[in-house]
Amino acid sequence: MTQIELLRLHCKLYDFVTAKELVDKIFHELKSTAAGWDQWIEFVPAALRVFSELKSTTQLETLKTMILGIGEDESPQSSIWALKGRVGMENKNLPFAESCFQKALASATTAAETERALYGIGIGHIFKGQSLDAKIIFSQLFQATEDNETKIASLILLSQALNSLNDPVQALSTLNQAKALCKVDRNHYLWISSLSAEVEICLLMGQIEKAQASLNLIEGLLPSDYRGASHEKVQTVQTLMTRALTNVGFELVESAGRIILRTPDRQVLDLTTQPILVLLLHILSGQPRKCVSKEEICQALWSIPYHPFEADNKIYVTIRRLRVALGDQTEKPRYILKKNDGYMLNPDYQFTSFQYKYFASELESR
Repeated sequence: MTQIELLRLHCKLYDFVTAKELVDKIFHELKSTAAGWDQWIEFVPAALRVFSELKSTTQLETLKTMILGIGEDESPQSSIWALKGRVGMENKNLPFAESCFQKALASATTAAETERALYGIGIGHIFKGQSLDAKIIFSQLFQATEDNETKIASLILLSQALNSLNDPVQALSTLNQAKALCKVDRNHYLWISSLSAEVEICLLMGQIEKAQASLNLIEGLLPSDYRGASHEKVQTVQTLMTRALTNVGFELVESAGRIILRTPDRQVLDLTTQPILVLLLHILSGQPRKCVSKEEICQALWSIPYHPFEADNKIYVTIRRLRVALGDQTEKPRYILKKNDGYMLNPDYQFTSFQYKYFASELESR
């Protein structure tokens, strides 16, 4: 086993302390021996993962600067363009990253180079909310690649695309495939990523017990004294779980292109295709214990002035749509109350909103 293969193994096993020692040693050796590009191309993705995970900011920026400084005539073009694209993702510079991955694809001469380029392009689709394009790419990558880590990472990202396309059942099935491969490959790093995605989707579907079981597995896999970037991601998942268990009101969760509302009686409503109702909820919850006037509703929802003959029916129909979605009644409303000449959210129920977004460091696995 080469030192770079050993480095990858320690990353998979979540032993980032040893991985960091190996990174420092390999980096010094590659620089001192004027190693060829093939070794650097193997080493850099693993080094980026270690530096990002351990939040080694100075070393991470040094490596990024080195990659971005490589001239086009100095190296195998496709692989270096893919690395530059990854740096663009790390820096949240999506246009630059997309350009690099497209150049990587255009100059690819091997299957591995094509996979690296497509992987980056697929992540770009996810960032831009182009879930169908992402689904196509990651489905193809899963079928085509012979590399287990690429298979697992593709399945995780495919599940996110499926979830964004309102197919959470298939997303969970895809994550089950990813978890099975993680066990075979002993890849704790991606196993935790799979479980984190599973917790999020289960909570969106109202499957609290299953989400709790997955979170328990995460806590068992993650070293108790570990405080790296993945620990912060797990803390975010734990926050989602705590909110679900302690919620005594409305909770609006925006995640992976979907908008889910959990009600006080634990209904789970998908409002992704109901933006007007989501906006109305935000308006009513934005002024707790205060009645929102019809004038304010007209301006916020339709940017028009209020006039009784033109707006009253429009407002009534929209309020009724929201009540029907919530299981509320016009005659004896529990949630949406009519007060004076406006409406308000029942102050007996809290309203919280939570937005969960993936970052480049979570999406990049290669």
